[in-house]
Amino acid sequence: MADQEKKPVLGKLLIGSFSIALGVFPALASFDIGPLRTGDINGPWWMGVAAGGPFIAAGIVVLPPESAKTFRSLMALLIIAGLATMGNWIAFGAGERACITGSASTTTDGGIALSGLACRIPFGLGAVVLDALLIYGLARVLQGLAGGPPSLGACRT
Repeated sequence: MADQEKKPVLGKLLIGSFSIALGVFPALASFDIGPLRTGDINGPWWMGVAAGGPFIAAGIVVLPPESAKTFRSLMALLIIAGLATMGNWIAFGAGERACITGSASTTTDGGIALSGLACRIPFGLGAVVLDALLIYGLARVLQGLAGGPPSLGACRT
């Protein structure tokens, strides 16, 4: 029995550690720590944290036991918030945006460059969906902390 119990814990630890390791590099680049620098971020310095944060939170969310539902829900909200932050900045932030699509085999420079609205519209649609999901998730977590959703339509006689 002890070996069967250790395997899921070891698997969670490996997956969580791998995800955290993926997120640490862009997050630390925001502070000029590690192999990447702030100049390697295609945007403001805080975009490194927004890009690495969801991976770090995803690595942390697999580690606690299933009974830590509120903690896991908060980590899920951090994942969504990081993704929404990037989408909102690309879609609605000030300045020019340039996105590259396609693969390295299509052109010599690595893809097709899109700019202006062609770049902002897809990110804007995704950002709006993620913002709505973030608001909904936050409302659900707060309802859970307050004892559940209100009981609507209850008859009292």
